[in-house]
Amino acid sequence: MPKIAILGASGHIGRNLVWYLSQEKQYDLVLFSRDKSKLKNEIKSFCKKEALVTTYTNFDNYDYDVIMNCIGISDPKEIQQEESSIMMITEHYDNQIIEYLKKHRNSICINMSSGSVYGHKFINPVNDSSSCELDLNKPSPGLFYSAAKLYSEIKHRSLTDLNIIDLRIFGFFSRFIDVKTKFFMSELVSAIKYKEKFLTSPIDFIRDFVHPSDLFSLVQKCMNQSQLNTAYDVFSKAPISKFEIIDSLSKIYDFKYELGEEAFCSPTDIKQNYYSLSRKAEILGYSPKYSSLETIIDEIKYMLVDSSY
Repeated sequence: MPKIAILGASGHIGRNLVWYLSQEKQYDLVLFSRDKSKLKNEIKSFCKKEALVTTYTNFDNYDYDVIMNCIGISDPKEIQQEESSIMMITEHYDNQIIEYLKKHRNSICINMSSGSVYGHKFINPVNDSSSCELDLNKPSPGLFYSAAKLYSEIKHRSLTDLNIIDLRIFGFFSRFIDVKTKFFMSELVSAIKYKEKFLTSPIDFIRDFVHPSDLFSLVQKCMNQSQLNTAYDVFSKAPISKFEIIDSLSKIYDFKYELGEEAFCSPTDIKQNYYSLSRKAEILGYSPKYSSLETIIDEIKYMLVDSSY
């Protein structure tokens, strides 16, 4: 069976990939986490088959056909507090994977990157001709996070003989999101679930929330490639604005919201149009089935009941 290593298996995206991969008989999974005991205790909720759970110190002890790098800080508040260490953390694990790939030329790495490689302004959505905008002379919120992702991708593209695919994720939502984090969607779901008033800023924005099954579909298509070193922007069937989300969910669930300047703002700055018009991934046959709204409606229902997924 193809052996797949998932680094950051306990994170939001990592859990989803484990969820889908573990329902396929043909894959042998090795799951990595800094806290092995915690992951072992939680794994039954998102892994549907036996999998090896271990720490990063054992990474070089196994052979892998595919390495999925899902490592990253998954809470905006943590990004704000740990911004100075983001680059070092990203580079450490990235270098470990690269050294492995140099010794195992047939293995492939699928790296979960971010739309933040383009910078932080997003006055307009990006496309295939967009370039990165980072002002190093005027450090702004999210600079180090964007720089870490950008540096990682630049390094990958320079290693043309290694099989590395970067998937730039702009928005992602699933039943496995931690409602205690400070993402817009986690705070909204928390307000609905616990019948609290939802406080948000009066600033509207547009996001593109990819359904976990669509991301998994793209990941599978990447796994079937060979001798490929490139990056793809990940997209849903259609993006959505913040107030379209609030309006749509208010018709389904009973909750109230309030506009306030004191609402938590993203440490990586407010991105007005944080999504991509690039359709380069269609070359692989990627065709998302869900729009952002369909993704939210489909996944949120699992979060509002107290049962196993």
